[in-house]
Amino acid sequence: MIPAAKCTIVFLGTGQHDELTAEAQQVIDGARLLVTWIALPQALTTRSVEQLEPPSRAAWASPLQALLNGGDFTYLAPGFSPDDDLGARIATEVLADATVEIRALSSGRPGRPGPVIVGPADKQWQPDPGLTAIVRGICNRTDFDRWRDALAQEFGPEVELLVREWTSFSWQLATGMPSTYPVALRADPTDLSKQRSTAGLREIFRILRGPDGCPWDRTQTHVSLRRYILEEASEVIGAIDSGDPNALAEELGDVLANVVLHTEIARQTQTFIWPDVVQGVIEKMVRRHPHVFGDEVVADPTQVAAIWSREKLAEGHRPTATTIDGTLPALAQAAKLADVLGFNPTGTDLPDITKSEMARTSASKLAANSALLGDALLGLALAAKRSCIDPEMALRDAVRRVSSQIDS
Repeated sequence: MIPAAKCTIVFLGTGQHDELTAEAQQVIDGARLLVTWIALPQALTTRSVEQLEPPSRAAWASPLQALLNGGDFTYLAPGFSPDDDLGARIATEVLADATVEIRALSSGRPGRPGPVIVGPADKQWQPDPGLTAIVRGICNRTDFDRWRDALAQEFGPEVELLVREWTSFSWQLATGMPSTYPVALRADPTDLSKQRSTAGLREIFRILRGPDGCPWDRTQTHVSLRRYILEEASEVIGAIDSGDPNALAEELGDVLANVVLHTEIARQTQTFIWPDVVQGVIEKMVRRHPHVFGDEVVADPTQVAAIWSREKLAEGHRPTATTIDGTLPALAQAAKLADVLGFNPTGTDLPDITKSEMARTSASKLAANSALLGDALLGLALAAKRSCIDPEMALRDAVRRVSSQIDS
């Protein structure tokens, strides 16, 4: 049986000939055919080389398979690992049914400042503005522009972006477009960018809760902070109603500060930590969106709401009358009651409890009788819930609408 042809990938590091390991040099010298998309170092240009265009899956699939049909070949990749070169990852995936070997690496590695997050250019990953971020393997202008914008957005407009070509150890200011590819981009944290980091925010509250921190913060408990999370959530609603995005950003920050403070209290009491909070919400969002992260299909938001309710029940969230939070505004409590009653948002009939005096009693009599008025308001709230309307928000909007008419 004739053995299957194979592709051997050799990473050239920064392209310096004396960097290559003896194994790498031996593989190159013995190769039937060398394949690459980069400008090779001068020491390797004496060989016959198959030159490919810059890597993309669509452009490379057929040529790579055709090359393999002709026998073994060696792919010469820039950088030190598949994170540095999209072509190496494409070759590994396209030729998955064949034999792909990564047999040799260059010996040198460019120095990296630390701590550092390193990611490949063709993946979605989130830089941290509190750490050095290096994007490796940028092979075209589209990816260069995308990552330059992403780093500037995360680190802030004052960040100085650095660029390094694959043949160089040195970083230079990325003031223009690279003349050759692939390149790496780097952003280093500054005092300003650290203020944009969630890790930096967590550190602030570690300090505030520490021995030399703030006397007020050190004495707080989950219970003592209950009123503040309600106040801040209400101010978020006010900012939304105002239409001021800067005010909304500020108020959301205040809510986030409450979350971080609660989590720091929990860390100190060894009940849970920040990764537990993040992991929990990610798992919940994935689980409750099978139409996004799974195979379910939905036609409209009503079906999404039904899935959400179904998943909550599967998780064991079966609300009872005792679970209605008395700290919520009354109309919001009434809307919660719909869950206790097993409300179906697509139903056509209201539970008996909503058949109040409202339908047969005048408004003046309702206003003069607290119990009747309460029944009427409850009936309206449950009816609103059936129509997927938040009664609390509806009343807020009405008050704001009338207030604006008075002010004008």
